[in-house]
Amino acid sequence: MTEVIDEPIVADEPFPEGPGPVAPPRRTVGQRVRSRIVRRPRNWLDAPWTNERIARYLTALLIVGGTTFSVLKVVHLNLVFENNTPTGGGPAVITIHGGSWRGGKRSDFAHWDRWFAAHGYTVFDIDYRMSPAPNWRISSGDVRAAIGWVKRNSAIYHVDPDRLAVLGRSAGGQLALIAAYTPGAPASPPSDGTPTDTHVRAVISLYGPTDLVWGYNNSLVPDIIRGPQTLSRYLGGSPTEVPAAYAAASPIEHVAPQTPPTLLFHGSRDSLVGVAHTERLSARLSQAGIPHQAVYFPYATHGFDFDINGWASQIEQPIVLRFLHTYLAKRP
Repeated sequence: MTEVIDEPIVADEPFPEGPGPVAPPRRTVGQRVRSRIVRRPRNWLDAPWTNERIARYLTALLIVGGTTFSVLKVVHLNLVFENNTPTGGGPAVITIHGGSWRGGKRSDFAHWDRWFAAHGYTVFDIDYRMSPAPNWRISSGDVRAAIGWVKRNSAIYHVDPDRLAVLGRSAGGQLALIAAYTPGAPASPPSDGTPTDTHVRAVISLYGPTDLVWGYNNSLVPDIIRGPQTLSRYLGGSPTEVPAAYAAASPIEHVAPQTPPTLLFHGSRDSLVGVAHTERLSARLSQAGIPHQAVYFPYATHGFDFDINGWASQIEQPIVLRFLHTYLAKRP
C-alpha cells in the first residue's frame, strides 16, 4: 500500500495544504475561494521577507508512523513510499514542480508520485522559494539543500543515498537539470548552509527550459506567458544586463564529462517552452558523449503528462522505468 505523508502547514503560511493520507471533506465553491484568499493573498510573492517570515518558512515537520521528526529547514516536502522498501535502502526520486519559477506547489502531480512509489521508488516532492526576485540563486539552493537533506537522512527513510534521481517539469525541469549538472556550484550553494554531497545518479526533465538566453530571445506566445519578463524576474535582468546569471542558470552551459545520464521529454507543439530547448540540449549532450535520450511527442503541448492515463503518459511510463532501472540499479 502506498503511504502519502504531508507535513502540517503553519496557519498563516501562504501555501495551500497538500494532499494527505485522508481526503478532506468536500467544500463549496465559496468556501474554496475564501480559503484561497486567506491562504494566498494576491501580493504574497512580493511581500517583504522579514526574519519572522523566513523563520516560519524554514520550519517544516514530517510525520512518519506517528512520530514527529524535525526535517528540511529550507523547503517543505511530501514523502510518498511503499511499505515494502528493500532492506538496506532503495532508490528515490526527488520531484520539482513547475510554474515559471513564481507559482505552482509540490504535489501538483501527486498522482505521478504515487505511480513512482507503486514501482518501488521513494518520492520526495519538494517546494522551493519563489521570492524575492530575482530568485534563481535561492530556488536552486533550495533544490540542492533538498538533495543534501535526503542523503543525510536516507537511513531514516530506507533510501540508498547513492541511488537518487531528480525529476522536474517545466521550470522545475531547469532546476532539476542545473542541480544535477552543477553539484557544488558556488553560485547557488545549498540554502541550509550544510556542506553535503549533492551529486545524483540521473536526471529527468519534462518540457524544461535549458538555454535561457535562447529562451529570452525567442519568446513563443507572449499573450500566454511573457518569456522575457518571466526570465528577467527570475534572473534579475536581460542577458545583456546579467550575462553571468543566464550562464549559471542555463543547463546547456554546464554539460561536461561528469554530467549524469539525462532523460528529456518535450511536446512538439509546446507554446510555452519551445521544443528547441530540448533539441539544443540533446545536441550538446550528444557532442559530449553523455548517455541520454530525448523523446518528442507530436502535437503535444505543455504539461502533456498531467493526465497520467493519457496517450503521452502511457508512452512516457515505460521509458521512465527503463531509464531509472538502468541508472539507479544497485551497484555491486
